[in-house]
Amino acid sequence: PPRFPPGSEGLSPKFPAFCRAVHAKGLREDSVVEIIVTTPEGERIETSLKVKAEDLELIRNLTGMVS
Repeated sequence: PPRFPPGSEGLSPKFPAFCRAVHAKGLREDSVVEIIVTTPEGERIETSLKVKAEDLELIRNLTGMVS
């Protein structure tokens, strides 16, 4: 499962739990990832993407950075 770097203990407990759940289920090709960021002013920035094989390689590399 993903591990978080020292100093990340202050993260919301929901985020590491979410990452562990995604890791346990396995992010696979053709999965859909949706991201919404709401600024303090209430502006919503959102996107979604369908995971491709090359995305999985990038995700593996990013996961390796926090392991």
